[in-house]
Amino acid sequence: MAKKTIAALKEYFKAAKRPTESQFGDLIDSYVHKDESSEYSTTVEFPVGFQVGDYIEFLQFSPAGVGAGGFFEVSIVYTRGFIASAATHIASVSHANSDIWRECGTINKNNYLDWDSNYNFTIDVNGGLKKFRIRVVNTVGSVDEPLKVSIKIRSINKNNAWTAMEIRGNNPASIPLQPMTKEWNLWVGDLVSTESAKVGLKVNKEGNVGVKTQNPLASLDIQGKILFDSESPIIGGTAIRGYDTMWARGYNFVSYNGTQNIGGFGAVGEQNRIYKYYIGKYEDQIVSFNPENRQTSFNGNIDVYGEAKSRSQKISDYSPTIYLDRSENFGGFTQGIQSRLLDGTNNWFFGNLGTEYWLVSKGTHENALLAVREDGNVGVGTANPLAKLDVAGGINVAAGSPIQLGGHSSSHGLKYKRFNSDNSLLDGPFLYGWTGGALGIKKDNNEFNVLSWKENGNVAIQGKVEAKEFLVSATPTADHVFASDYNLRGIHDLEKFITEKSHLPEIPSAKEMTDNGLSLGDFQIKLLQKIEELTLYAISQNKEIENLKAIIKK
Repeated sequence: MAKKTIAALKEYFKAAKRPTESQFGDLIDSYVHKDESSEYSTTVEFPVGFQVGDYIEFLQFSPAGVGAGGFFEVSIVYTRGFIASAATHIASVSHANSDIWRECGTINKNNYLDWDSNYNFTIDVNGGLKKFRIRVVNTVGSVDEPLKVSIKIRSINKNNAWTAMEIRGNNPASIPLQPMTKEWNLWVGDLVSTESAKVGLKVNKEGNVGVKTQNPLASLDIQGKILFDSESPIIGGTAIRGYDTMWARGYNFVSYNGTQNIGGFGAVGEQNRIYKYYIGKYEDQIVSFNPENRQTSFNGNIDVYGEAKSRSQKISDYSPTIYLDRSENFGGFTQGIQSRLLDGTNNWFFGNLGTEYWLVSKGTHENALLAVREDGNVGVGTANPLAKLDVAGGINVAAGSPIQLGGHSSSHGLKYKRFNSDNSLLDGPFLYGWTGGALGIKKDNNEFNVLSWKENGNVAIQGKVEAKEFLVSATPTADHVFASDYNLRGIHDLEKFITEKSHLPEIPSAKEMTDNGLSLGDFQIKLLQKIEELTLYAISQNKEIENLKAIIKK
């Protein structure tokens, strides 16, 4: 008996012909082996001391359809001392595959001892050369025994022929994986219903998994609700893993047609750190929170509502700071806090107007009650302070709290101004702190002092002084002139002094008065002294006259 082709067998059964016993045996043999090219079994042996990376190219195959029908199931089984292992691999090849070796995926592993590495081999396929090989990935088991591996291959598609081979080598480098399929679908439905089946699961070539969708747009695309098991061992019900480099993870809400990202929430980090959580879009975040410095950033308006009217919001930190960042850098703007009443009307505003003013106002920023300008000027009742303190209104200073002015300039002090009838501002007197002080006035745009006083108590007045009375206290008089021991200058000596000096003795000259000024109290005493001396001269002269009269009468 021998296996024959269908054409040869047809010759045995032509009309008016009767097959011989031998020909009938060929028919039986051909039927028994009608598709032996769909399966192949063999055994390969690795010697004692085999190493990771050792391989045996053991089979070449010939898929039908010009090599396009290559879908194979490869099963291996082996024992080595205390281990026993079996596995099934899937290989899907095409006539368009490149001449490279790739590892076949494993769909089943049965190990006698359930260790993670309790297996020694994997199956590789070269879709370009249409070859299989078995490769060593571990060396567990008895090291002093060779190892035989039983291999069975089943072709799911039509395979024309098998060609056994034995090419050995070693390549410890890792190799890429061979896809099991381009895509995978699970269609479900009622078997007795006439309705079309529904897609339950879909995996596309990008690795995206879809639940109830034929076009998954992300790693997991679920068109429906998700129910997490409350008894799940994962903390919090679900876990999202980052990368060992920079990563961004989160949940995005998309439009009904899946074409627009309309918002979401997530986190951004690196390795085991989270830089920030965010709400909104990754590139347009509404709120972001930095867990490292506990800083929260808002992009937009903020409404805070407590559970009760007495509830307050608290920000606690060593140096808490609230930042109000602008979204654009042009145009007029305000930055601040606006309080409102229950009916929604504005109450108080605290903040800055542009970059020049900081305001406290009632209602809106337009009704400024207190303003601080960027040059340091402070205004009370005015939004445009023209001095370091500009008060539009009166000032009340409580008793026992004097106003004290200080500064490094010698001309610091007070200046008084008033409005004219035409509402123009006129200058009034001013009080300066020139080393003691000075009271001045302004005339014809020129400032000059009319009164100044020194730290030693001296006072200087420029111009005339008009007063109803002057009282000079604690000044001695000139009564010592009338003492019996007073040495009155002789009249001839006085005449000589006046002739030489052109002024009375002990009275400053005109030049001295001009150069050094005049002490009013001392000068008054000196004048009184000269009057008293003049009185003594008059009394002496009167005595001489009386003596002369007496002599004449004799």
